[in-house]
Amino acid sequence: MRPASPLPRLAAGAWLVACVCVPLAVSAVGASAQTDTLISWGAEPPGILHGERPRTFDLRHQIVHVRFDWARHAVVGSTTITVGALAGHAGVREVALDAVGMHIGSVTSASGAALQHEYDGKMLTVKLASALRVERPTTFTIAYETVHPKKGAYFIDRRHIVVIADDVLGGKQPFHHAKRMGLAKAEKYLADYITNTDRLAREALEKAISELEAQEFSIHAAAIVLASGRGLPPLPQILAAHPLIHTAEGELFRQTVRRACESLRIPVMGYHERDLKQSKEVPAKTIQFIQGAGKFLGPPWTADHKCATLAACLALSERTRNLNTKDATPPSHKTP
Repeated sequence: MRPASPLPRLAAGAWLVACVCVPLAVSAVGASAQTDTLISWGAEPPGILHGERPRTFDLRHQIVHVRFDWARHAVVGSTTITVGALAGHAGVREVALDAVGMHIGSVTSASGAALQHEYDGKMLTVKLASALRVERPTTFTIAYETVHPKKGAYFIDRRHIVVIADDVLGGKQPFHHAKRMGLAKAEKYLADYITNTDRLAREALEKAISELEAQEFSIHAAAIVLASGRGLPPLPQILAAHPLIHTAEGELFRQTVRRACESLRIPVMGYHERDLKQSKEVPAKTIQFIQGAGKFLGPPWTADHKCATLAACLALSERTRNLNTKDATPPSHKTP
C-alpha cells in the first residue's frame, strides 16, 4: 500500500517536485526473540524543531514540462497535478504547494477553466472548483516561470568576452594587418593592439566576476586550451609565412586572456588538446555529458567549446585538489 505523500514542492527555477517520505523501521530478531541495537543515535543537532505540516490530500500523478530561456536566464514550465483527498479529509477545497521565487502565469482545471489561486512568493494556494474526494481525484495545471533562479535548475553564465574594439585597425586579424607595414611600424602597431586587448579583457573579466560574486560564486581557476604547435619565431619570420600569421593571432588572444586572469589573481592552467583527450582525471560520465550538452545549451557547441569545457573541469578538479592538500583558501581575485 503506497503511503500518502507530503506536500509537493514547486522548486524555484525547476519544476514541481513531489516527495514521498517512507519511514524506515530497522530491527533484528534472534532465535530468543531479543532485539539488538543496530544504530546508536547521538545528540540531536542544534536548531528549532518544526513539526510536519498536516496533509489533507494525496498526490496521485504529475506531469512536468520545462524549457529554458537562455537570453533571460529564465526557467519556464508547467506542471499538471492530480490529487485526491486523504481519508478523513473529504471536502477539502484548497491545495497548498511550496513555490519559492516564482511568477505564476495561470492555474487551470482539466477542462481549461481558470482556477482562483493565491501566491505570496513562497506558497501557492489553489482553490479547487469542487471539493476533493478520496475516490474521485482532481487534476489542474500550473504555468510558471522564474528568472535568475537561485535553486533548482539555475544559471551560472555563458558568454564570450569582447577584447577587440569595434574601430580598431586590423579587427580580429592584427598580424594580417601588420604584414602590410614595415617591421618598425608593425612592432609599434602590435604593441598598441595588445595593450588595448589586454585592457578590454580585464574589464570584461572584472564585470563577469562581479556578476558571479553577486550570485555568491567564487572563481577558483581559469583554463586555456593551448596550441598544439611549437613556439613562435621572431616577428619577421611570422610575417613572412601565412600559416604562422594565423598561429600568431590565435596565440595573441590566448595570452590576452591569460594576462587578464593573472592580473586579477586568477590561477591559469593550460592544457593541450591531445592531453585533454587522453586525461583520466575527468569521469567518463562527465565527458559524455559535455559531448551532449549542446542539445540543451543550444548552438554554438563546437569541438572548441567542448575542449574548453573539459579543460575547465580539469582545472577546477586540480585546483580543488591542491587547495585541499594545502588546506588553503583560494587567492583573492579582486583588483590588486
